[in-house]
Amino acid sequence: MDVHDLEAVREAGHLFATLRRIHNFISGSYVHSAWLDLQEVMFSTERPIELKSLSDTRWASQVAACNAVYQRFSCLIKLLENISNESHSDRACDAKAILALIDFKFVFCLLVFRQLLVHLSKVSDSLQSRSISMDAAFDLIKVLESNLTEMRSEEQCDSFIEAANEICSKNEIVGLNTASVPAKRKRPMPEKLKNMVVTDKSIPKDNEHVHEFRSNQPTNATNHAIRIYFPIIDTAIAELKMRFSPDNMNVLMGIKALCPVSDNFLDFESLSPLAKHYESNLELLKIELLQLKSIISRKKEISKFSPLTILETLTFVDRYADAFFETMRLLKIAASIPVASAEAERSFSKLRLVKSYLRTTMSTERLSDIIIIAAHKSRAKMIDLDIVVDQFGSLYPNCRIMLH
Repeated sequence: MDVHDLEAVREAGHLFATLRRIHNFISGSYVHSAWLDLQEVMFSTERPIELKSLSDTRWASQVAACNAVYQRFSCLIKLLENISNESHSDRACDAKAILALIDFKFVFCLLVFRQLLVHLSKVSDSLQSRSISMDAAFDLIKVLESNLTEMRSEEQCDSFIEAANEICSKNEIVGLNTASVPAKRKRPMPEKLKNMVVTDKSIPKDNEHVHEFRSNQPTNATNHAIRIYFPIIDTAIAELKMRFSPDNMNVLMGIKALCPVSDNFLDFESLSPLAKHYESNLELLKIELLQLKSIISRKKEISKFSPLTILETLTFVDRYADAFFETMRLLKIAASIPVASAEAERSFSKLRLVKSYLRTTMSTERLSDIIIIAAHKSRAKMIDLDIVVDQFGSLYPNCRIMLH
């Protein structure tokens, strides 16, 4: 799911646009100094918090930006009020413009996205982990979908509205009125139509009162739920389902069925979507699964053998590769499919750092080797450089460089 997907809702776009404007305004040297000084006065026992810039690709930056504004909201309002009363006209006008943008809708959307982005960010970070498996990814996606579905309720929306009203009352911002919304004033019957049969429902009859109010009009809270809250949650759920469609989830279910800790381990019905996707022989696969279950259960009884991962199962089945051709093929596919493209994207991020303007003349082979070392920094630090030097010296005994 992309960061811009949620900004398709108008109020969500306004929220992030206002956050960008707040960050740009406070980034100025004078305002930034006043921001830190005011925090020392209002939050003397806590460390000052810097407002975070928004990134177009990382959920973590959105979460950090919302949290920073939420934690120092009263300080932000006080700072804008102080600057709006200063003699510097340009700075005062900017502060007044931002104050006009901070209303109940801003506070309400801030609270909603502060919780929503936490759910999305945690799953996104977990899916980018190098050690995550397909079965764990399947469980995370299902849990996220369940959490978003639970958030889509009037009770959750009312709790956000109540919290937003409380914050607005503390900072002298006009809150939300929960009274019923009156109907629009109806047009009176034109004089020339009084003696005619009128079928247009928008034109009232003679016996209808012009100032009539509808008793079943939704409240302002209901309007916020219909126009802001539900569209935001629905957009998140729709984007999640589009990215992880039922067909993709069935394939993930098949990969999960190859994990020994799964409840559906080696279950043919669970593996069928994966087998069909990769055009396996279903009849042969069904027989192989029955035989493999018997072998694994017998091994558990004799030697207490208990594989825990797909790789361990693959290593075990490799000894019977000729007998379990289809199962072995699916295990290799499941073990080699990456959960996310984060690993490939890291190499492109390192490319810009490694290939600087001073290294534009290096060969492609050397550039590829350096990027691999940079991308796998933790493993590179474990290499003993003395051993590398000794191996290099043995390969090039006539080298003029003094290695020792």
